[in-house]
Order: sequence, then structure tokens, then C-alpha cells
Amino acid sequence: MPYQSNWEQAGVHVRLTGQVTGLDIKQVDREIYGHETFDGMRYTIYDFTQAEDFSVSLDEMREVAAMDLAASTTNPNLRIALVAATETVRIANSVYETAAPELPWDAREFDTLNEARRWLEGA
Repeated sequence: MPYQSNWEQAGVHVRLTGQVTGLDIKQVDREIYGHETFDGMRYTIYDFTQAEDFSVSLDEMREVAAMDLAASTTNPNLRIALVAATETVRIANSVYETAAPELPWDAREFDTLNEARRWLEGA
């Protein structure tokens, strides 16, 4: 499994490793949405620092955006931190934001986990 979810008091830190695909991201999202604390979560960290490759199609990112838009009806206050934002991650995030401009979640890209955590302190 190319990811590990570490549940924290106010959110979840997802460590993605090895070859990460769009299917993996959708699987992570389903796990998060189904978690008993989802409605009150304040953040999700997608940590790509140990990912060797991120292979995702434009259609998969549009699907993720649609899934997140539906999930945002039960938790509109989530912050999303993308760590180790490679060019592929940046492009995927851009497609994601374009696919669901009405999504209330704030998603940002960071070079390090420490930067992401500093931003999330205000969450």
C-alpha cells in the first residue's frame, strides 16, 4: 500500500510512498470521508516527500475534485496541505482547483512538512 494515514487530534497526515496513482488518492479520500472524525476534522496533509512518482490523469483529478465537493457538504472547513509539491503535484492541484471552483476547502502547496504545519496551526 503506497500510503499510511496517521490520525491526529485535528486531522490526518497521509504519507504517500513509492509509485502513487490517482486511484491511490481516491482510496485515501474514501478512507478519510468514512472516518468517524471527518465531520469535525480541520485539516488533511498529503505528504509526497517519500513518493518516487505521482501518476494521475486529468480525469482522475476531476473525479477527486467532485468527490471532495460532495464531502465538503458535511465538513466545509477543511484545509488541505500538499507537501513536497513537485511539478506534477502542482499541475494536479491546478486541475483540481479548476474542476471545483466552488469547493470551500483551502488547498495549498508546501515544500516542507514544517511549513505546512505552521500554516495549519491557524486551522
